[in-house]
Amino acid sequence: MKPYIRYWNNGFRLYPPRTLRGEAATAFLRFSAEYFRALARRYREQAHLEVDGNRLVADLSQAPRTLQAARRLSR
Repeated sequence: MKPYIRYWNNGFRLYPPRTLRGEAATAFLRFSAEYFRALARRYREQAHLEVDGNRLVADLSQAPRTLQAARRLSR
């Protein structure tokens, strides 16, 4: 049960694990958004996070240290 993350230059899209559906998938995405917001606050950076349907879209162009931390999590 691992989420799917697709990175690009200044952000990423996070999709819930395929085994989660409906409310569980939405709750997972909301929790993930809060986690990355807290991570950005820790680094005192501004992160733009949006739950868009079945994915979390993160624009971290103003938060380079948060993006680095997110990439370290996926290893």
